[in-house]
Amino acid sequence: MQQLSCRHAFSIYACQTLCYKKIMREITPENAADYLLQTGLVGEEILSVEALGWGVSNLVLRVRTPRQWYVLKQSRPQLRTRELWLSDPERIFREAEAMRALATILPAGVVPRLLHVDRQDYWLLMEHAPPSARVWKGELLAARIDPAVAEFAGHILGLLHQRTRDEPAWREQFADRTIFWQLRTEPFYLRILQRHPDLTDAVRPLIQRLESHSEAICHGDFSPKNFLVWPADSQHQQMADIARPRGFFTLVDYETVHYGDPAMDVGFFLSHLLLKALRLSRPWTESWQLPQPPEINPAHHPADRAGSSPSDSSRAEIPWPEQICALTDRFWAHYRDTAGDLCTPEHEYWSRLHCGVVMLVRVDGTSPVDYLPEDCLRTAARQLARSLLLQPTGDWQEVLARLRELQRHLPVPTTN
Repeated sequence: MQQLSCRHAFSIYACQTLCYKKIMREITPENAADYLLQTGLVGEEILSVEALGWGVSNLVLRVRTPRQWYVLKQSRPQLRTRELWLSDPERIFREAEAMRALATILPAGVVPRLLHVDRQDYWLLMEHAPPSARVWKGELLAARIDPAVAEFAGHILGLLHQRTRDEPAWREQFADRTIFWQLRTEPFYLRILQRHPDLTDAVRPLIQRLESHSEAICHGDFSPKNFLVWPADSQHQQMADIARPRGFFTLVDYETVHYGDPAMDVGFFLSHLLLKALRLSRPWTESWQLPQPPEINPAHHPADRAGSSPSDSSRAEIPWPEQICALTDRFWAHYRDTAGDLCTPEHEYWSRLHCGVVMLVRVDGTSPVDYLPEDCLRTAARQLARSLLLQPTGDWQEVLARLRELQRHLPVPTTN
């Protein structure tokens, strides 16, 4: 029955995609300035429009004027992946609704300020994070590893879950899971069942949980690529007098927000840290090089310790993969402290299973990560993910132990 409904829904979305392409005006970096000036939303000269490329589901533009920076985001019916992936452009309205709602319960500056929503052409305009903010995914892949960001992530996710837990008004407002099904359940969980049918007994209960569990708001895309980390000295016109903790970030991408299983958020986030740990276990290969050379990178790989300055922090003496593992511990500590009694052993058990599915998806799914080109690292990620599903762990430390064991058996890298 589920497979029949999936095929039926796919046909509907395919037809809708053709219709949307005919009726919606697609915004581009070339026409965005004229478009915005015509709307009257930006009342001054637009100096530049720049495409931002961290996601696959939307057009995202940075718009700069003499006095302010903006982000324009337009949803598209077909995502930019090699495999066909369709989703209703009306997801932009769910995103706007979620931004307005979550801004009332999360610290100021975490949720971007929403400025306008266009219901005809499926786009929104929001305030830009400080121009000096950096995407945490890029920071981690450059081995710039700040534990404070993981701590703040645990705090924010804990707040999100605890403050919406068992709240009828939130449950009613965000009950619809259509977009989450299009962007997560079908292309992640159901797709993995197709490619790893031997995991059916492990994955099917997770799918049933995603469809029926209603405990708290689930962000659905709580990932390092959606953290815009503020440098300590950043200033922001809306937050000039507000104290910020170290590691503060603006959280973006709210399309998949719904009232559901908070354990999915935890597993989703942690899967990305485990994948980064695998990447940094082999930072220089024929297929991958760190974005910065080690001599100017603030955390040196153990092989480069001879060139390290005596002033380097003690943390720089810890191998990068171990620093990533430490991030997961920092996250858990702050998440447990903030989420309170929501974070039960059962909740943590389900989060580890979700972690396994998402890891596997990012290797064998519709949209694999772009930073694991080597077969050996993809194989290690696959092995760890499958083990989490077929032999569930008793706690998070056992997950890290399995990761370390796989890292010890990785082949020695070769470089040009």
